[in-house]
Formats: sequence, structure tokens, C-alpha cells
Amino acid sequence: MLKKIVFMASVAVAAMMAMGNAGELTDRTATRIYLTPDIDDVSSVAELSVAEKKVMGRVKGKASYKKVLEKEALFEAFTQARSSGASFDVLVAPTYYYEASGYDLTVTVVGYPARYKNFRTASKPSAPKPAVTETPSSTNSSEE
Repeated sequence: MLKKIVFMASVAVAAMMAMGNAGELTDRTATRIYLTPDIDDVSSVAELSVAEKKVMGRVKGKASYKKVLEKEALFEAFTQARSSGASFDVLVAPTYYYEASGYDLTVTVVGYPARYKNFRTASKPSAPKPAVTETPSSTNSSEE
């Protein structure tokens, strides 16, 4: 036990000494490097194929776990859609219903399953060119 304490103390002292020396070195030799990466603004566009039939997910649990129950109800809706043979990426127009009884809460979510398709790069809209108006030049005409 005593060996462990002595070892830990020596490690702590060595670490403090290293930090002290490293601090002195970095104060003298530190330089800042600012990275400015070129970021291309590439937007994607996709179509959304929405099913005609709604799906529903329902779970029951403790009322204090409302957010967790909402996610689980959404997962149940995904599971129902998959069991019917359809797969989807998102639930369109989800509606949540809550039924409380004592400390328990039943969460039901109903919505239309939808799938993204036909992904493509969006064309960048051209910025409108500023209108150039010519101001009439003032002439210095002197009448003699």
C-alpha cells in the first residue's frame, strides 16, 4: 500500500515538473496557426415519396420519461412500417397523443411514412446583379 502511495506521489511530482517545463518552453516558442479551410457550399435536393397509409406506434411507461417514450413510440411506428414491407426515412406530419393514468404515460404517434429518393446537387441560384443606373452628368454650361 505504501509503495502505491509513493509511486503515485512520484508520478504527480513528475507531471507537475513536466508541466512547468513545458509551460516555459511553450511561452517562448508558441506560435498560433489559424486554419481557414475552403468550404464549398454544396446543397443537395431530394424528392420525398410519402405513403398513403398512416402508421402508428404506441408505448407505455413512467410519465417522468416522456421524451424517451416519444422516441420509443416513433421506433414502434418505424417497426410497424417495416413489418408491412415498406421502409421509410422520416415520419411526415407526426401527431403525438398522450394518455396519463397515475404515474404512467401512454404515448401514441401517428403519421405518414416517407422515403427520400432522387438525390442530386442543387443548382446554385445566381446572385442578382445590382442595378446600375446612370446619373445624368451635370454640365457646367456658362452662358455668356
